[in-house]
Amino acid sequence: MAKYRILWFDDDFQDSITSPNEKELDINLRRDALYSDAELAADYDLEVNAVKDLEQFRNCLTSFSRYDAVIFDLRGLDCNDSDNVIVMGDAKELADSVPNLLQYVYSANLHDPRFDITLRKLKEEGRCFNKALGSEKLFEKIKTDLDEALHYYKGHEECLSLIHDGYINVENRGRLNQILKNNQEKTLEYSPYNDMRQILEDLLKTLDAYGDLPLPEGTEKSFNRWVKFITEYERKSDSHKPDYDRPLFPLEKCRQEIKYVLKYLCDMTNYYSHFLKKHPNYLRKDENVLEYDALIQQSVYPAFFGVMKWYYGYMSKYHTIEN
Repeated sequence: MAKYRILWFDDDFQDSITSPNEKELDINLRRDALYSDAELAADYDLEVNAVKDLEQFRNCLTSFSRYDAVIFDLRGLDCNDSDNVIVMGDAKELADSVPNLLQYVYSANLHDPRFDITLRKLKEEGRCFNKALGSEKLFEKIKTDLDEALHYYKGHEECLSLIHDGYINVENRGRLNQILKNNQEKTLEYSPYNDMRQILEDLLKTLDAYGDLPLPEGTEKSFNRWVKFITEYERKSDSHKPDYDRPLFPLEKCRQEIKYVLKYLCDMTNYYSHFLKKHPNYLRKDENVLEYDALIQQSVYPAFFGVMKWYYGYMSKYHTIEN
């Protein structure tokens, strides 16, 4: 599985022309060359989604999947009007609206004066590449930039995959970034509990939407009841006693230790951010509540990553999403 996902917009991502004339032979060669360039992405831990028109590009950016970077061509992006140079600007405007989305240009027309203003910043950042020189340098740059920008995901790649594969809503990527970033930097001023709770609620709503959390009839759906269904609800035996070996959420889908960790994490994110501040009577002289926060966070972050790892494995097995 690739580490990063790239959206690549170029009108030449089309099938070769059948029975081409002399002019169309050049078009086919160009298209074949572009597909060959794109195939090299896998060598750099990159997965490419190739689109040929603005509508496809727009649909990809507004879907639940999230991309780490986009690549644009410059000219010919309008399949119906090869002289229309506005399309690239429209596509870039869409990309600009997506937070933290890195942008690159791969084109044979880098020196076209009509794109000078549009490309000025990308050129200064070294993100414009000439097609005539091949895609290797382009992919090297993308991989380097993303490794630097997302270095805090190292060791927790499943968290990035949860966004890529649509198992966590893209609206929560900012929260996930904050959790990963502050975990690595050990930022004690940041409290992770609310961000974690939002992601956990997203997780539970997704499982419910797939029908995996069938609460007893008449039970109102809520964060706490969903958590109890996974972690506590027991199936009744023939004698109407709890059958601890056969919980309603099966052990083969969520082992007991994961249930304990999930319950702990949900309790902490539900209550912890207020508890210590309301009940600091146990503090000794010269003690600060932040000392306790720092120690407890050392257990909360691993619990969160353990649940994310379980959730990604569970969803990958039972609910593969076609992107």
